[in-house]
Amino acid sequence: MINYMKKIYSIYTKKSNEFLNIMDSYYLRGKISEKKVDRKLIGKSLILVPHADDEWVGCSQFIINNNSDVVLYNMDMQGGDSPDIHITRKKELEKMAYKYKLKLQDNIGKVEEKVVNLEKKIEEFKPDLIFLPFFIDWHEDHIAVMNILREALRNIKKDIDVKIVMYQVSVPIPEQYITTCIGMDRRTQIDKWKTFRDIYSTQAFFPVKRFCCNEYINGGIINSYAAEVYSCMDINEWLSDFSMIPDRKERIDIVNSFRNVKKIRKCTGKLIDGE
Repeated sequence: MINYMKKIYSIYTKKSNEFLNIMDSYYLRGKISEKKVDRKLIGKSLILVPHADDEWVGCSQFIINNNSDVVLYNMDMQGGDSPDIHITRKKELEKMAYKYKLKLQDNIGKVEEKVVNLEKKIEEFKPDLIFLPFFIDWHEDHIAVMNILREALRNIKKDIDVKIVMYQVSVPIPEQYITTCIGMDRRTQIDKWKTFRDIYSTQAFFPVKRFCCNEYINGGIINSYAAEVYSCMDINEWLSDFSMIPDRKERIDIVNSFRNVKKIRKCTGKLIDGE
């Protein structure tokens, strides 16, 4: 009986949080003003994938429309997964790459080896765009990938003409840093998350509705039903903004906030303002 009541309470809490996020998303979208941003990204692209599924959560619409010049670069971060789950998730990423005819390459090894591998890949592939998660993030693996890219770029002696494109995962990119929006109508958003469910079966627990709410809020920037958003910087600007990465205490604040679309925006706003 006790277990049954706990299950009922868990379901009630989940549904209540989902409803609250939906209501908050309507409110937050109403406070966003449409602004002029880029509507597409063009060029040879190297998408750094800390964990299988990050690329689809943050870059699905870019991938669908630009698959001929895209390389998914699997950074092979563990993410707290068991060895068996890690192998399964890699197979899921391979399935995603196959579905959209994407090139997929693994970056395996210790951190120092990953830096060297990434450095060589950048020099050989000569991408116009390098994608990775936005600075403000709670996940240590995402931040580790940022540091790996920073070291790789510092090690490249010759000048390279490349833009750093940061995509949104679980923490919304602050509006003032959004430079590009790729819009989605309601049908497209539904299809995006159906594909996610179909391919990433290990992520059955994933809070899709909360992510849809964040995309719906971002849609207000370009008057679209929903949108995937990006922050594009040149190398020097990206390197100079590295101090934006939250410290351990700030990451705890993010973890305590990101499940609510209103609280997480208030939290990131404080981080940006240095409060």
